[in-house]
Amino acid sequence: MGRKDKGRKGDKSKGKGKKRDRAKDEASMNKAAAAADAAPKVAAARVAVPKVAAPKASRPRVAAPKASRPRVAASKAETTKVARPALPTDRGSLIALHQAARRQRDAAPLLSRERAEASFEIERIEVQIARVERAMDPPLG
Repeated sequence: MGRKDKGRKGDKSKGKGKKRDRAKDEASMNKAAAAADAAPKVAAARVAVPKVAAPKASRPRVAAPKASRPRVAASKAETTKVARPALPTDRGSLIALHQAARRQRDAAPLLSRERAEASFEIERIEVQIARVERAMDPPLG
């Protein structure tokens, strides 16, 4: 078998149809151009057209999947102020409180309000531990 673009073995046309089609297309294009040249030309009146910026081609926006919000924290409008006791100022008792808060957080079910509250309490204790440790360091200089 021969290749597809050359035709079959017994085919005698050997692609002559393509040349004939191209010649027809060129002839029709020449007729259209000749007709346009023969039409009477009218001087176009100049009209002031305000310049408008061409619209920018923008890519279609793909709807991004909404990021799931953590269900552990409520919005500020829903939360109420909780009176929390003052934290101690010595490092040893803060470490004991931190361990207890971590145990409480680990015992709470995932994505529960109790787990969120315990996590916030851990953060609060860690900040207080950092304050105490910063006060223990001598000033530089």
